[in-house]
Amino acid sequence: MFTIADSVLVQNIEDHEVQRRNALSSPSSITSLPIANGGTTIRNTSWFLGASNVSVHGGTFCNNETTYNIRRSRQEEEEIVMQLKLLTDEISRMRIEQEAMARQQECEKVEERRREAERRRLESERVRRESERRRRESERRRREFESRRMENAQIFLSGAIFGGLAALALSLILN
Repeated sequence: MFTIADSVLVQNIEDHEVQRRNALSSPSSITSLPIANGGTTIRNTSWFLGASNVSVHGGTFCNNETTYNIRRSRQEEEEIVMQLKLLTDEISRMRIEQEAMARQQECEKVEERRREAERRRLESERVRRESERRRRESERRRREFESRRMENAQIFLSGAIFGGLAALALSLILN
């Protein structure tokens, strides 16, 4: 049960909080209040994301705006800080994983482009070798054709010469 002195203390705390809210536009670190009243001592107060928590040694009390809770507000703040740290760590870990995945995907894209360039180079080399083989085959056939033509020409010429000599010999014999 709270006494009138506790009510005065709560009013002092509320006045101090209103002054702080008016003075500050962003969350601040823990600020000690040098207020003591009988058996109830204000340990600290903090403003975290617009909510105020006051740790009071001796009990829990509340009014319309703010709930004051002994020994739990500091613990809750520590839990919130720990949760924020865990979330920050998780976000950092996820960010690192995303960056690693992006690097991996980029490496895979680079490797795919390298393989595609190598495939095109090998295909070009194959086409060049095939073209060279066809050219050599065509050249070989042309030489073979020329060789046969020359042989045929020599055979024809030999036949013509032999025929001419035979005709000459026959005409000499007959004359």
